[in-house]
Amino acid sequence: MHLSPVTRALACLATLCSFALSLGAAVKPAAIFGDHMVLQQDSRLRVWGKAAPNEPVSVALTGAGIVRGGKSVADATGDWMVALDPVDAAKGACELTIAGPANRVVLRDVLIGDVWVASGQSNMAFLMRTSAAAATELPRADLPTLRLFRVTPTVSITPSDEVQGRWVECTPATAALFSAVAYHFGKELSTHLGRPVGLIGTYWGGTPAQAWMSEPALAANPLFGDHLARKKSIVDTLDERMKRYNDVVIPKWESDVAAWKTKRATNPSSTPATEPRKPTSPDRNPGVSTVLYNAMIHPLGRYAIKGVIWYQGESNASSPSAAKEYAELFPALIRDWRALWKRDDLPFLFVQLPGYGGGENFAELRASQAATLALPHTGMAVAIDLGDLDNIHPTNKREVGHRLALVARSVVYGENVNATGPIPAFATITSSGGTPNIRIRFDYTQGNLIARSGIPTAFEIIDQAGGRHPAEAAVQGDTVILSVPADTKPKAVSYAWSPFPSANLYGQDGLPAAPFTMKIESR
Repeated sequence: MHLSPVTRALACLATLCSFALSLGAAVKPAAIFGDHMVLQQDSRLRVWGKAAPNEPVSVALTGAGIVRGGKSVADATGDWMVALDPVDAAKGACELTIAGPANRVVLRDVLIGDVWVASGQSNMAFLMRTSAAAATELPRADLPTLRLFRVTPTVSITPSDEVQGRWVECTPATAALFSAVAYHFGKELSTHLGRPVGLIGTYWGGTPAQAWMSEPALAANPLFGDHLARKKSIVDTLDERMKRYNDVVIPKWESDVAAWKTKRATNPSSTPATEPRKPTSPDRNPGVSTVLYNAMIHPLGRYAIKGVIWYQGESNASSPSAAKEYAELFPALIRDWRALWKRDDLPFLFVQLPGYGGGENFAELRASQAATLALPHTGMAVAIDLGDLDNIHPTNKREVGHRLALVARSVVYGENVNATGPIPAFATITSSGGTPNIRIRFDYTQGNLIARSGIPTAFEIIDQAGGRHPAEAAVQGDTVILSVPADTKPKAVSYAWSPFPSANLYGQDGLPAAPFTMKIESR
């Protein structure tokens, strides 16, 4: 029988592939496993990857007095997973060996400690090299027990099984390109606890919470239907938009770049604008619902972790309704991630948005964040005093990381340490000499309240019609006294309820009171 050259080539390729498989394909761990990684202590450790279909795989964790091992067989698609029994924190490095019939992978300098996922948008993505503490902190960033894994930003319409990135030791060079908030958090925990800490940074600036959620989580609540509808519209028109991008947008960009280069070459002494930036491809839009969960969270779900730190919300404060929706959306995201990791008690610690002059709806968003504390195993680092009037990206990330570390020590590690500023217990109306006053009693003051720069500011009285009236305030021990303006019928009180409030109320340990609104009780 005569065979065409193409047919003969395909037959030869099939024979070669069959021969290679008969020898055993190279076993390969998922990218989250690598030299210098940290494995979570006191947790069942799942190790997974790819191999030839039906190929046996063995995994061994050895060193520093640890011996753990397990075996598995790859399924019909080549996926395999081995679960190792929990291990205690180890003094020293281990090796993780993954072996199949054709090869053996040895991952070295593996530490056992606590692993934290750091996620969110631009304030979590804010790099150490541009932070306020960079000049003093980076030269001291040789920290052998702090390890960093940066998930390469990417998107996916459907859930992915793999991320890109690699574990590195914390050095001045690697810390400079990592999240500043996460770095300070991890450094403080590692130093305080005396154990290795691994940080998995998976963040992307300008992204909304719904991009970090799964499709089933969004579909479970009718309130989130618009997010999925927008995603469907984007997916349904993607081919058309990609064609326009390739046929129209890119050629125009190339023309603009050429014109810019010509202008620069012909007028070398002039100062032309910066080179036109290449437009983002429609298939790489990180603002689409579910695409970041699919690409940058879902692949991590089998990796044992201690908890999550989260700094996000700015992109969900685009309107009053979006800021209010966050009170439903954010808890749903937390439950979604806990379902992925199969841990209802997975600690989830987050940063309440700091002050920012352009944050028109930030006050409502902060309220939605505070309401999320109703979920168990959550904690909030208050940052209202750490903002910048004109910059949505304040540079003092050291204090943010410190406050998150305090929350972790209290909520997660069970230490008897205060991690919250003053919290209002109740507000009542009293009368002194015929003049009505509102008394707000606070807990967690660590003694008496402190109003920095003199008297308390940013307090308001809300009347029966919802009108807001600035209130004169004074501190008396653990209580703030508000003077009621004449002809005002108070209904509630609020504190720091604006985009960039002059909030100055603290406890004795220097932690600030969070913004709040509270009804006045009759007592």
